[in-house]
Amino acid sequence: MAFFGKKFRKFFFFFIGARILVTGAILGFYVHDSAVRTASKGGTFVEGTIENTTFLPLIDDSRHSRFNQNLLFSACLGLSSGSKGGFTPDLCSVSSTNNQSFTVTIRSGRNRSDGTPISIGDLIFTFENIIIANQRSLPKFESYAGVTVDLIDSTSLEINFETPSPDNRLFFLTPILPEHI
Repeated sequence: MAFFGKKFRKFFFFFIGARILVTGAILGFYVHDSAVRTASKGGTFVEGTIENTTFLPLIDDSRHSRFNQNLLFSACLGLSSGSKGGFTPDLCSVSSTNNQSFTVTIRSGRNRSDGTPISIGDLIFTFENIIIANQRSLPKFESYAGVTVDLIDSTSLEINFETPSPDNRLFFLTPILPEHI
């Protein structure tokens, strides 16, 4: 029974302690080396895609893409979540007396996620180049080919549709893209 004596116990606990320390050190080095490093500024944007989903409104119009696009870009109007439904102002106030001619005014204090204020140039770019010109031939924009955009002042536009319809307000649900893209 001397085999399990005091010396054996000291050796056993020393061996277990050393093993725990070595294992902890190896685990620490592994975690440190495999950690993802992120740049604090700059870098390259890589668009993430899942099942042909895009974050850019001028590329695709699938249901998944629209969801992701609305996470990044706001529209002039949003959909009301109340029981009455309808539209709520987001980036702009939109008014009309006849559902054919609409006055769109940028709401004060509305900025992009990077702090840049929304400009009238952003609205004109999105309305004329993305929606009306429909450069990507998206089916949802085909009916807007005859829409005209007139500048009123530095914060307001007049949008004229070919025919009066309450559905013309759907035009203002498209995310507003920055003019510089």
